[in-house]
Amino acid sequence: MKRWLTAWSHRTTPGAPPAAGEAQQFAGLPHIEQLLATAYSPEATAFDIYYCFRLLLGRNPSPEEWPGHSARVGQPLHEVLPSYLGSLEFARRGLLAPDASAIPERVEVEGSTLHVLANDDAVGRHVLNGSYEPHVTRVFRYYLKPGMAVADIGANIGYFAILAAHGVGPEGAVYAFEPNPLNARLLDLSRRANGYHWLQLHQIALASEPGLLVLNTAFSNGTTSRPDDRLQDFVQAQSVAALTLDTVLHKAPRLDLIKIDVEGAEYDALLGGAQRLARDRPVVLSEFSPPQIRGTSGVEAATYLEFFTRMNYQLGWIRHPGDESAGECDAQGVTWLGQNIDALLAAYEDSGVDHIDFIALPTERAGAAGDISAD
Repeated sequence: MKRWLTAWSHRTTPGAPPAAGEAQQFAGLPHIEQLLATAYSPEATAFDIYYCFRLLLGRNPSPEEWPGHSARVGQPLHEVLPSYLGSLEFARRGLLAPDASAIPERVEVEGSTLHVLANDDAVGRHVLNGSYEPHVTRVFRYYLKPGMAVADIGANIGYFAILAAHGVGPEGAVYAFEPNPLNARLLDLSRRANGYHWLQLHQIALASEPGLLVLNTAFSNGTTSRPDDRLQDFVQAQSVAALTLDTVLHKAPRLDLIKIDVEGAEYDALLGGAQRLARDRPVVLSEFSPPQIRGTSGVEAATYLEFFTRMNYQLGWIRHPGDESAGECDAQGVTWLGQNIDALLAAYEDSGVDHIDFIALPTERAGAAGDISAD
């Protein structure tokens, strides 16, 4: 068979009748009728390898590469095919038409360009509609100042990271952490489109200790969790590298503002940045979902809030625009609760939604009579 394939690969029209002088080389080989009558085998044959080249790569194998590829004869087809389908040579042929809904759209957000997917129900569609987390955006903009250093933990497609890069300018720094590969690619497209070289993208998760975590995604949202003890589940899972915030930013001169939204892993992620928080005292804006914190970080929500109160932070509930209790808020829509953990837990219980958002502000930033300042 190898002799037959070598002869066939040098014909200008594979599949045509043998040229003069070749007939003897094909003697004894099966005709197409015989091949069709042959029982299917899940193991790769030399024919299969050859046609991987012809159909997927659009060429014949060269004499130099054939020995290596033909050595895969006898291997399961489901193991052979991915090596060709996943090759750069196949990708460059463009045979698989991209899903139109998977082509990023460019949208202008407060002076910056952001790349989003219209079929992303978690974030992309809301950004396109101009309705993505307006309450958090309002508070984030208020505390964002030129020259600041900002960490966006759970950056997703980069909405807040790009806002931060625009706001701090080239004299500042933005550190975006996003383990989801697709989100990270979209974020990097936006970073390059805007020329924000002061935005550093880290395609990793943050945790209380370095290691591997498992990533599960739903649209652009995703959760990271500790690996399952079941061997097969872990081997088949999508794993991501995890480092600590203190390790990644150990050379950073300062950290002024943190936005964190990691689907319940907030406590675990910030534990790994406790030294940085104690040193720099950044303002922190956090999503808050007690069930997710319990399921992902493995602690009660009160433990997460105590992390801040022990470090002498004041807590504030970030209210949605148009909230009926707006009279209890400051100009940025924050209801300040001091260090009253129970009040923030009650705010979540009364909200009727899957999460609320809060701000943690160093007590030394609070003015007289609870007048909280962004200065």
